[in-house]
Amino acid sequence: ILTPEGGTPGGYYRPDSPPAIFDTGQVIRGFWAYYEFSLDTKYLDYAKKSADFMVKHEDSNGGVWTNFNAVCVNNDSTTYNIYAASPLAELGKGIGEQRYLDLADRVAAYTLNQMNEDGWIKGADFSLSKHALLHTMGYTIDGLYDIGVCLDNDTYKKAAIKALDAVLKHVQEDGFVSGRFDTQFN
Repeated sequence: ILTPEGGTPGGYYRPDSPPAIFDTGQVIRGFWAYYEFSLDTKYLDYAKKSADFMVKHEDSNGGVWTNFNAVCVNNDSTTYNIYAASPLAELGKGIGEQRYLDLADRVAAYTLNQMNEDGWIKGADFSLSKHALLHTMGYTIDGLYDIGVCLDNDTYKKAAIKALDAVLKHVQEDGFVSGRFDTQFN
């Protein structure tokens, strides 16, 4: 489902659900993949329309969105949206659209700016809880790495590996890993 502007509703779907950046990025991922498979240009057009929605609603070229997040999300805690920016980078690279690549780069730079020396990434959660979800931490790490690959940026890739290594240190011998971590990865 795309809004006339190109966004995709997020959270629990209702006919009046507003578009959400994260879900819009996920839809770009699917449209781009299906376009590459089928070469049916309508899917490329849908992907570009959704990408344009993301570009239009970025906060002041700062690599972040404090609007157009799912209603269940704190708008000040959305670093995980980098996962939605990685298909934007893939699309930009695939069609040579610099605006999409530039936005993905700004999102990665913002995310890197939120990372501390231990690999903790501030705002990689749905809320401002002092214990972030491993789920959204994974989105954040994956998005940072994928953008690093798309942009051939070793700084982004190394930062993602650092954050992942910080999590992996806490996987227990039997494979158990906590579903939430605090800023010291406890």
